[in-house]
Amino acid sequence: MRRSFLTGTLGATATVAVVMACGGGDGLSVFEGAGGSSANGSGAANSGGSGNITLTGGNGGSSAGGNSGGAGGDACAAESYTGERIPIDMFIMMDKSGSMSGQNGQNGGRNVWIPITGAIKQFVQSTASDGIGIGLGYFPIQASSCPSNNPQVCDCTTIDDNCSSCTLSDYSTPDVPIALLPGAANQIVQSLDANGPGGATPTRPALEGALQYARAHMSANAGRRAVVVLATDGRPNDCSSNVNNVSAVARAEFQADPSISTFVIGIGNTGNLNDIAQAGGTDEALIVDSANAGDDFLDAMNAIRGQVLTCEFGMPTPGGGQTVDPNQVNVRFTPEGGPQGDRIFKVDNAAACDGQTGGWYYDDNANPTRIFLCEATCDNIRATPGRIDLELRCPSVIGPPA
Repeated sequence: MRRSFLTGTLGATATVAVVMACGGGDGLSVFEGAGGSSANGSGAANSGGSGNITLTGGNGGSSAGGNSGGAGGDACAAESYTGERIPIDMFIMMDKSGSMSGQNGQNGGRNVWIPITGAIKQFVQSTASDGIGIGLGYFPIQASSCPSNNPQVCDCTTIDDNCSSCTLSDYSTPDVPIALLPGAANQIVQSLDANGPGGATPTRPALEGALQYARAHMSANAGRRAVVVLATDGRPNDCSSNVNNVSAVARAEFQADPSISTFVIGIGNTGNLNDIAQAGGTDEALIVDSANAGDDFLDAMNAIRGQVLTCEFGMPTPGGGQTVDPNQVNVRFTPEGGPQGDRIFKVDNAAACDGQTGGWYYDDNANPTRIFLCEATCDNIRATPGRIDLELRCPSVIGPPA
């Protein structure tokens, strides 16, 4: 069955409204009324009967007025400003094993390398990808030497693998370092044209090297998020690789830093790659039909771009020396043109996300710097134009509800 991919409706340059508000009595001020509302607008709301909460700042949005419930008397100060989504960098670790050429009848005898590399070229040349960082690495890398008494250096156990390097540093050195699009597009295209399929599938050192590079890149580029896209058409089989130990690599990185996640694109009948994706914090592998490899691969890349851009936000930084209490943050999604949406409830971490009810969580509950939407919530938002509001100074709505 071919999977249907959803792409993001909130683009790379979209912003979110950040609202600091707390009404009297029930602790919630609702900003709504006949005038509508805007993430970039200005307006006022009356709280109980104790005076006004005024929202200031904005870029031409409409005003909204309405009354909030409660007894009044202790309304919080309010401030509204816009915040940008976390900019992303994508590092593609690309399988160029011999099976990508359709050798020995694999992938139905189809050469999937050509349409898939064509899809990557289309992705990096699309204006929708402008502003995203992109980098590229390949596996296998041929070992320059292969001492038979050191299997950690290379693997020459099969006839057609050309002695794959098992050395981590070979895979943590990118063929194309991460750089911003559209400027990096030409280098990506030239790299793809200069490479071709051949060899086996040393997935464990390849993924470990890709994650090591992504971690170093993030350390040198504060304020950005890096994701690794593992694209493969074969079961891990070289350099002692298997699904279990590749999953362990993805899990260890995601647990150490949930800002670095592993997406998996599986081409054709690749076995169970879902374990690797789930360990890397991305729910399941995106499976590409080898008969429609180019279009499906492009859909998968667009889905990854949409998911990351839609579902992660930086913590707001209020001015005037004010601080944010992580226990008094709420997230609300309002569909475009609709009434104000409900608050999304908070869960403890990614593992606590429910597949049906969703939610949101911090990267670090003690010292949060980022807010993540659960996959189920993200799926709903990707399909519906609208805005995300971050509301400060009211107790977080904890879920899921009973």
